Amino acid sequence: MGPPHTCLPTPTTTRPRDAGPGVSMSKRRKAARPPDQRTDHGTPETRAKLRRDGIRELEARSPQWRPEYRTAADEIREIYLAVIGGLMSRAQRFDRVDLGKPIGIPEGLARLHRDRYLPWAQALSVRHALNGPPVLEVVIDAVVEGETVSSIAARRRHRKGHVTMWIIDGLALYARGVRRQQRAA
Repeated sequence: MGPPHTCLPTPTTTRPRDAGPGVSMSKRRKAARPPDQRTDHGTPETRAKLRRDGIRELEARSPQWRPEYRTAADEIREIYLAVIGGLMSRAQRFDRVDLGKPIGIPEGLARLHRDRYLPWAQALSVRHALNGPPVLEVVIDAVVEGETVSSIAARRRHRKGHVTMWIIDGLALYARGVRRQQRAA
């Protein structure tokens, strides 16, 4: 017999060209790395929890960003979650649940909701109803849901530049409404 064939890959080694046809080079290179160097990104549930905050990303990258937009985003998120939280069922005692008692939000948040959030949301809804852009929906996606500009653009099938512009426009409109109320008071 002759010498063993040493040019064939052993079953334990994977080379980039052995990954098969139709596989991208990045996946081939990743498959070629030893198992201890491959990055573990966790389960899909973990990856969903560790996603980037869309507003922080926009704050870091957008030259049009102003500090008052962060304040507006935080206030919108707080009001939205307080109002939506009242719609979710909660039972603190499972032996007795009061269905007739409305769950209230704090007086300060109720005032902000009435004086700032509702006029802002109604103005954006009217604009959208008159064939305007979906600014309110995009701002809620970014601020409340924490979606990135890229994910909003992909899901809604819009350009990232348009989504960025709509988020900044919506937050600027909210911040202008806050400044007007402060001057009036």
